[in-house]
Amino acid sequence: MKLLVKSIKQLVQTIHRRKSCVPETNYISLRNFDEVLDVGGKCVVPGLIDGHTHPVWSGDRVHEFAMKLAGATYLEIHQAGGGINFTVAKTKEAEEQLLLDLFLNRVSRMMRSGTTLVECKSGYGLEWETEFKMLRVLEAAKALTPVKISSTYCAAHSVPQGKTPEEAADDIVMKQIPALQSEMQAGRLGVDSIDVFCEKGVYELEDTKRILLAGRNIGLRMNFHGDELHPLGGGELGGGIGAEAISHLEQLSEAGIQKMAASGTCAVLLPTTALALQLPHPPVRKMIQAGIPVALGSDFNPNAFCLSMIKSKPVSIFVKWENLIYQLGMADDLIAAVIIAGQVVHRKQATAKSETGLREACEVPLIVLRGLLMHDAVEPAARGFSSVRSLTLAPLVGQLQSIHDESVRF
Repeated sequence: MKLLVKSIKQLVQTIHRRKSCVPETNYISLRNFDEVLDVGGKCVVPGLIDGHTHPVWSGDRVHEFAMKLAGATYLEIHQAGGGINFTVAKTKEAEEQLLLDLFLNRVSRMMRSGTTLVECKSGYGLEWETEFKMLRVLEAAKALTPVKISSTYCAAHSVPQGKTPEEAADDIVMKQIPALQSEMQAGRLGVDSIDVFCEKGVYELEDTKRILLAGRNIGLRMNFHGDELHPLGGGELGGGIGAEAISHLEQLSEAGIQKMAASGTCAVLLPTTALALQLPHPPVRKMIQAGIPVALGSDFNPNAFCLSMIKSKPVSIFVKWENLIYQLGMADDLIAAVIIAGQVVHRKQATAKSETGLREACEVPLIVLRGLLMHDAVEPAARGFSSVRSLTLAPLVGQLQSIHDESVRF
């Protein structure tokens, strides 16, 4: 379908090889379009990419708020049988159809907040049967939602009760990863990445490295949790083995910054989780100054219930809180939530191709914001599935340039 979008106050574009997806022209022929969408002078931006979520699970953890208010730390709740272990038990009990229904509800709410591509982890099974069930849910959902899904295998999210970290790592490397490889080779699963919760008392450096490299050996990208609660050396490890991305990084060291910068490893920042857990903020400006690509994620999970890349109710305004603490500008926000997050999940929201040799084509999911400019953006303009439209800009041949007042390119 060819769609013309008109009455745009501000159009924020992604640039492919220094070429705008919307070349300049003053010519518009409505006969070239199947539909005309009048956005009423609003701001149009590329669809947001959520670089880190845990969206497949059953059972909530509202009862843990009292523990948090009393001062219990994340690891103390975890050691008391709460946290991941509680969600693991409930997810194991849940039927696959229930998990799928819950996931589709969550991802539809993400889309209403402007997310058009989301990285989705397993990790509430820890053993193969439940991990496989979660990955099947993600695979089934790919045909049931317009939101693009990048699947991540995360069996090393926690150490199963009754096992040591070394025993759990053995099970993942020698049993689970070969089983995953068989499912991928048979075409029953499409998994992009492998993740490990690299943390003191959970999977420490040697076990993390072993699991990540085993995943890389079957073609998975290494995208893991690191340096969140303790300065364990996750940044140094990830940079040293060439990991594609590391999330959290509140405790990232100077040496870790240098290693990540040298390897081109992306940093995935999760501001709402740091806020909920009262963690120190990561050294964002130092990362950027060192040349580390910085992406953003909501870290949606039972412990930090944030479905929106733009707004987290009732805790905080996600973008505004992140600007205040992380000192990122609005352009930095969009770069982190669109371009760099796309690198993390190894997908591109904007792809250019030559149609006739005279035109540049670009297919971009776009969202319409309630504000007139991107600086005013707090939430998407529309509610429901219509708030995110996959727009093919190629048929426009640049006509948008003549019908908006201001263009921002990055």
